[in-house]
Amino acid sequence: MTRGEREKVWIEKLVRSHFIDNWEATDEPEHLKTIRDRILCNEQWAAYLLELYQQVWQQGEVVANNSFEEGKLQLSGLVVKHRLGTSPVLKVYNRIYREVFNQDWINQELAQLRPYSEAFRAWVASDCQDQSLLLRGQTLKNAQAWAKAKNLSYQDQQFLAASDKKQIEEQIAQKERDAELERERKDREAAHKRNWVLTEANRKAKGQMRFGFGVLILALLGAGIYGILAVILVVDANRQVDSAKIELNQVKKEFKNVSQLSELAGKLYKANKRSKAERARKQAALSFEIQDYELKQAMLMSNISIAYQQLEQFDQAMNAVSESLKRLESADNRNSLDYSIIFAQALTTKGRLLATQGDTQGASSNYAAAFDTIQSLGRDLSSINPAIKVYFGEIVESVYQEFIGSLLDSQETGYNQQTLIKVRQVIESLHLTQLNNFRKIVPLNPNLIQIDQIDSQAAVIYPIILDDCLEVILHLPGQPLHRYSTPLSAKEVEQTLREMQRVLRTPVRSVKSSGNKVYEWLIKPAETELAKSSIKTLVFVPNSGLRNISMAALHDGEQYLVKKYAIAVTPALQILEPQPELHRSLKALIAGVSESRKGYPALPFVEVELEKISSIIPSSVLLNHSFTTTALENALNSSSFPVVHLATNGDFSSEDTFILAWDKKITAKEFEKLLRSREQDKFDPIELLVLSSCEGAVGNNQTPFGLAGLALRSRVRSILGTLVDVNDESTAELMVQFYQEFTQRNVTKAEALRRAQLSILKDPNYEHPFYWAPFVIIGDWR
Repeated sequence: MTRGEREKVWIEKLVRSHFIDNWEATDEPEHLKTIRDRILCNEQWAAYLLELYQQVWQQGEVVANNSFEEGKLQLSGLVVKHRLGTSPVLKVYNRIYREVFNQDWINQELAQLRPYSEAFRAWVASDCQDQSLLLRGQTLKNAQAWAKAKNLSYQDQQFLAASDKKQIEEQIAQKERDAELERERKDREAAHKRNWVLTEANRKAKGQMRFGFGVLILALLGAGIYGILAVILVVDANRQVDSAKIELNQVKKEFKNVSQLSELAGKLYKANKRSKAERARKQAALSFEIQDYELKQAMLMSNISIAYQQLEQFDQAMNAVSESLKRLESADNRNSLDYSIIFAQALTTKGRLLATQGDTQGASSNYAAAFDTIQSLGRDLSSINPAIKVYFGEIVESVYQEFIGSLLDSQETGYNQQTLIKVRQVIESLHLTQLNNFRKIVPLNPNLIQIDQIDSQAAVIYPIILDDCLEVILHLPGQPLHRYSTPLSAKEVEQTLREMQRVLRTPVRSVKSSGNKVYEWLIKPAETELAKSSIKTLVFVPNSGLRNISMAALHDGEQYLVKKYAIAVTPALQILEPQPELHRSLKALIAGVSESRKGYPALPFVEVELEKISSIIPSSVLLNHSFTTTALENALNSSSFPVVHLATNGDFSSEDTFILAWDKKITAKEFEKLLRSREQDKFDPIELLVLSSCEGAVGNNQTPFGLAGLALRSRVRSILGTLVDVNDESTAELMVQFYQEFTQRNVTKAEALRRAQLSILKDPNYEHPFYWAPFVIIGDWR
């Protein structure tokens, strides 16, 4: 062995002993732990990132497709993108990382994440064929609860879907067996009862023959009465048999419909419509929780119709929804909330099918009836069946969306002011219903607040994504409503929005292309009117598809929208109250966690952020050890703080929402309780809640309005939050700049944020929208 070879072996041994074999103990300052924490800190993404990294580790390199997940994995530092020929590929960053984060480590972390890891691995090893390994009962429920809102790998989704389907099949089969056994039991019981009654009647009649004619008459009369009773008992026994047969037929019908919906779910999955497939499968399972037979069948047939429609099999879809409506006509409890909800869903489903046939009048009639049905539900929705409540929000949104589309689709009235005012009323009603987590249906308000009453230099933009166009309603001070329509498929709009979201999550690719498209749709048609009205602030009231889009990053081809306007988002103008002045005396409660806690990465610039903010406005500070749940609650109830600023890890983009305090994760319910615990008579509402590091301030399709909704329900007037993960260092700088501007006289919150964003944008290191665009004012922008 040459000297060079000996040195190479010695270096490899040194690296292995010091950096690899004992890396957790020797990782000072923390480097490898930071990489690990970045992958594992968000349970929603951890399984998917581990699966993706496993592909890279096993294959050596994987062709990159610039997905959001790949961006998250690259940001961890564990993999890097290289160009191989004409294709970019992902590779493990270096050999040390490959040795530390090896297959054993991947298996260990995946096992800790999955509550079903042992069964899952065995099922995969069986080439996904061994059905005995699928989950059932409470184990399946626990796995589904764990998987909720997580971005699982394809095989995880397959495993859980196969388990769900198998359990449904077994439940149906068991129900059919039980019904057959019950029918056989009642058959035997009825036959036995018939034989006994007739035998007893004959015996008594014959026994009386010995006692003479008069006695015989009485005996025959008695036997006749006994015979009548016997006939009644026989009829009752036969009725029991008939009842058992009816029950068996019902079970068979239910089996057929549940099986059909499950099969359609499989077809949707094969057609790469996974979310729709998951919905269909879940609806099949939920049907077992509904006791009313006609309602159950109506719901199943309505969902079968929806699945057929998604597969573009329109004749079968129409047959199914027609049967659903027929079932509803014969339902007993037509005044129940459950009946009304299923009825509204079926009407909307039929309306969509009529629209595909060109019958716009028939479609509009069905949409209007569905909307009126939902509006009639009222304010107490507590008695809705839990199985129906799972998709209640989705049904309401669908009903409102189709009704809005039908109003705007009218050739005669689609552009008149009465229609546009009605559309605005419907949008605000829907958003307020969402804001209340669908606990009540908010009725239409005939006296909507006008922007003139709130801010004479603001314009309100209502964007509406429909199947075949993107609509915009513009509300300007002192003017009638304006409407702009761009012919576009919903699919094209959604693809562009997803692309814009992806590029905003990493500071690598330019957002100008997708940002320009959205600008052309939303802003360009209104440019002239905005200029004539001397507008300074644009207030967006977006539907669910647009809530996570940074409007500040829209681009007109020359500059970002934030350079021209201050920008805000609000669920509805109705939540705003008149405000006599822009600023009262400011006092802040500021809290943060800068150190790594509970597996979440450190945020070293939080300490600097809090220190500088406290030098700008009078503040009470809770940092690291002092920022506990109890300390936060005590502080909120000890003094009136117009501003509450939290700088810590958190996520409000999924149902597993939290804010990280030093001692624990504060869940969404706990945080709402904290905000509501403030004595309303003693303290003014919080004027501004700032979350400088928490992702998902405005939520997503599963959690409408996210943290913003939670805070607004708790009397918080406005929120400054982020749409996606943000950079720690640039966030600290932006927040400090925001407070410097916010303390200036006659500067609104939206304008203060705009100035802070422009300040960051001027720095060459932070000019990409990734660093400044995710921040948004939600609620009252003044």
